[in-house]
Amino acid sequence: MVSQLKVNEIVKQSGSSITIGEDGDTITLPSTSTLTNFPENTPSFSAYRSSDVSITNSTNTILIFDTEDYDTNSAYNTSDGKFTVPTGEGGKYFLYSVFRTDSSNSMTRCNIHF
Repeated sequence: MVSQLKVNEIVKQSGSSITIGEDGDTITLPSTSTLTNFPENTPSFSAYRSSDVSITNSTNTILIFDTEDYDTNSAYNTSDGKFTVPTGEGGKYFLYSVFRTDSSNSMTRCNIHF
């Protein structure tokens, strides 16, 4: 049997947090629900190379991710590959990259620098 709890407002009795569910639970909201007062996780962007690049042995090569999936604040420049933190949006940023070589490449070491 499934139980329902219908309320208009949940107010904490004491302490500084309210817990919904237990460890391992999945909290599901209907697709038409709207969450308010949550951080927007911006600025954010996703970019990729639109074509392969040949890299010469023992050389430094700048790879510019020239195509965007999205860019919430127009902060990534696809021409020079630079992300500029928008004014007033200081904080912590997580950057990552994926690098892949084909099977005919004899590369033994690669360094990626941001």
